[in-house]
Amino acid sequence: RTAVVRPSQLADAVPWKARLSGDLDAIVLHASADSPVDRYASAEDLARDIDRYVAHHPVRARAPTMSYRLARLLRRRWAVAAAAALFALLIAGFTWRLVVARDHARAAERTARVHAVTAEKVSDFLVSVFDVSNPQLNQDREISARAVLDEGAKRIESELLGEPQTKAKLLRTLATAYRHIGAPARSAELFREAIDLYLDPRVDDPLAAAAASSELAVVESNDIPGSDALSDARRSLALRERYAPNDPLAMGDAYNTLGIILEARDQFDEAEKALRKSLELRRAGHADPSTIASCLNNLGLVVASRSDAKSALPYFAEALNLRESSTGTHSTGYQNALEHYGTYLVRAGDYARGVPILERNLVLCIDLYGNDSTHTGSAHNEIGSAVHDLGRFREAAAHYREAMRIDTEKTGADAPILPLNNLASAYEDMGDYAQALPLFERSLALRAKTLAADDTRVLRAKQNLARVLLDLYDTARAQPLIEEALAVLRARFGENNTNTVKAELTLGALYSMTGRHAELAALLDTLHAAKIEFAPLMTARMHALEADAAEASHDIDTALAARRKAWEAMRKAFGDQHPQTAEFAVAYASALAQHARADEARALVAPYISVIDAAMVAEAPSRRALARWRQSSPSERPSRQ
Repeated sequence: RTAVVRPSQLADAVPWKARLSGDLDAIVLHASADSPVDRYASAEDLARDIDRYVAHHPVRARAPTMSYRLARLLRRRWAVAAAAALFALLIAGFTWRLVVARDHARAAERTARVHAVTAEKVSDFLVSVFDVSNPQLNQDREISARAVLDEGAKRIESELLGEPQTKAKLLRTLATAYRHIGAPARSAELFREAIDLYLDPRVDDPLAAAAASSELAVVESNDIPGSDALSDARRSLALRERYAPNDPLAMGDAYNTLGIILEARDQFDEAEKALRKSLELRRAGHADPSTIASCLNNLGLVVASRSDAKSALPYFAEALNLRESSTGTHSTGYQNALEHYGTYLVRAGDYARGVPILERNLVLCIDLYGNDSTHTGSAHNEIGSAVHDLGRFREAAAHYREAMRIDTEKTGADAPILPLNNLASAYEDMGDYAQALPLFERSLALRAKTLAADDTRVLRAKQNLARVLLDLYDTARAQPLIEEALAVLRARFGENNTNTVKAELTLGALYSMTGRHAELAALLDTLHAAKIEFAPLMTARMHALEADAAEASHDIDTALAARRKAWEAMRKAFGDQHPQTAEFAVAYASALAQHARADEARALVAPYISVIDAAMVAEAPSRRALARWRQSSPSERPSRQ
């Protein structure tokens, strides 16, 4: 018999217990076996087995199995074995990578072949479609771009039923073309068909679907009121997060589109986050300068909307510099950046720099696009807005009329919403309310027809119409318009918002005109509590309402002080040559004259007579006031010194 207890079993408390098991256990058990036949023949045999153990050779006390002998060999030659194992791993890894690379190459080759074949088919198809415009093939009929596209869309449906890859690409191409000829509804329809095909298992191109979803979202946001542009923008982002999370350019495009859509929905905080993410990704991915410039421009628009124009100027300036360095100063990209920079310099109050830039922009637009381009129309509109702010109302109206002419010719009578509203405002500021009224009415009708009822542009149109109705003393029509607009603005933006405050100023004029003095006082408290930066004209109108409230309570000193503050607010911002400074001066002078301070009133208004005569129509209230003074006694007549 052999010993029952192994040595390793007696070494529970020692850290090297594991080293006793195996060979040493076998040697001890063999040496202490009960039967002489099972023991070592001599001490020399025992010593030789111990030497074998020390030298990592197989010991005679254990069965000489192949696995045991191989283990001892590897133990003796561990360095060689490790090197061999490492070499084997390297060979295996290299082989695996070769296989993977081969598979990728084959997949890329297959994809390239598919794309090449698709591109060739797309090219052949488009060439055949455009043959419809060849005079030799169509009996010399003039064919419009829309007719060519319609023919192409019709043939896609009938001829490419068995080629979904080619059909998807062509649908997307035609969708883009329809967008550029001003047919957004048809463009969106084709984009949706293309997206469905890209996601079809027969095509299985989710990244193309993501790109098309991004384009669709922009079309919907810009031109299709009531559409779900935000869902399409989020779908584009989700597809790219799933299939191209490490592609900074694809992800940057998705976030840029999302930011554009959120900005259009007045969700400025979320829009800014998305656009900053897009800018970060595009810069990290070394996107081309024009793409980065586009993102900077979009970010500037959002910053201007959620804070102020001055804060946005660095983004527009950087975008302009990028465009200049990448495409030069005679390109469409540079022109777009130039117009935005000039526009927001003006909105920030820097007319000295902004107006010359907008004048350069108009010259560049005419050179690039011609006199009748919608881009040129936009340039006229922006210059009109700038000189309008400076009180050059007649000059502004001329630019607005040219913008309207171009837009009407290019996009139809229902299109020129922005210059139409601006022209109405110019007539209003000239005191020509009879001309302003139908233009404001038409502007509201067009906006209500094409935009959602709670769209900010619709609400502003209601406010504008209400204001000119008050100028005409039509309080019955004005009241529901301003109350409806203000209710939505307060619910949507709260009290600390420029749109809300402008509407409240108009409501205050209604309260004053209708003798609702308690409501006017409460509204003034709300205006004083608003945490926004008031533009000079807003400040002047608020002081005018304070004067109305003070006069209603027979507090003459407070009323006169408020009239003076209104005049000084405009004077400080625009100087004495601005017609609206002159209007508030006349209002202050009229109040002085009514309270036995005619000499002071006459001296105050004298420098403004020529300003009002040049800018205002004969029916303007300020000119009528001057006319009454001229017909009054010499002691009350303003001097022309």
